[in-house]
Amino acid sequence: MSDLRWDEIMRKLQEPFEQKVVKWRLNRAVKTNKGYKVILVPYLDKSSIQARLDQVVGPANWKNEYQEWRQNAVLCGISIRDPFTNEWITKYDGSDETEYQSTKGGFTGALKRAANVWGIGRYLNDIGEVWMDVNENGKNYFSTTVKEGDKKVPIKGKYDTPTLHERFMPKKGNQHPDSQSKEESQREEITRAQILKGVKSKLGIIGITTQPICLQVFKQANPDTEIETLKEIGESATWNELKNFYEALKPVAGIIFSAKKHKVNFKEVVDFVQLIKPIDTIDSMNALFFKLSNDDVVRVSDYIKDCWRAKRDNGEFENHAS
Repeated sequence: MSDLRWDEIMRKLQEPFEQKVVKWRLNRAVKTNKGYKVILVPYLDKSSIQARLDQVVGPANWKNEYQEWRQNAVLCGISIRDPFTNEWITKYDGSDETEYQSTKGGFTGALKRAANVWGIGRYLNDIGEVWMDVNENGKNYFSTTVKEGDKKVPIKGKYDTPTLHERFMPKKGNQHPDSQSKEESQREEITRAQILKGVKSKLGIIGITTQPICLQVFKQANPDTEIETLKEIGESATWNELKNFYEALKPVAGIIFSAKKHKVNFKEVVDFVQLIKPIDTIDSMNALFFKLSNDDVVRVSDYIKDCWRAKRDNGEFENHAS
């Protein structure tokens, strides 16, 4: 999973697409005093949505699922793996089946709507309908009907692709070099503050904020560091040192969080980790640091959920996490 925080993930998902990626659907055509016009609506195709998810969170950290919804409708859920807990966060929306390729159209429509819930392409809603002249030199061919009085008259022709306003396109780096350097410095400081906040959150989940193991893990993650005290970590650690520290804490914090949420004794978790890591000696929480891969964390999280389900089915607790 990427190192992005949720606010960064959402910001990157919601960024505008390049002009060439945006598609235009013919909504209708009308006859005006100045001739025929087509009314277009912008949209994103399925491939562009999938590419954005791959780019921001990685192909292994998102998934989608479909299910029947109402009559002749499809519900789609897009899930993104939480970078802190490794659990899946899902957002849903649905779409009616279309007249053309009804099943495929329903699935695609539901995917687009679910992506919109995540903010992907949501800015296109602000563009609304765009009117374009019908002209013989246009690059896009269309064929439809126009209502004239009580009749629907067939019409075909061509129109040009609309040009998006710059506020609906990705921002270009056209700042003066000095000002750009200053902004990059500010962004780095913000990022350091965010990473430090993430580190503190992980330490709180693990419960080692003021313990010697905290400094030990930091030093093991940063062999060349000059940091010697816990206080110096917050005050003087570099961006890269905090990032390395965060990466060392993340797997352990993830399974501890999951164990607490699902009311599973952590000793059971440690014993399970020993089973899947037989070469290592895993006898305590501290022994987990630098031993868990992302795949290990997923396996442990699945084990924790299985334990919770078994205890729930046995009636060992009345109030349980969903």
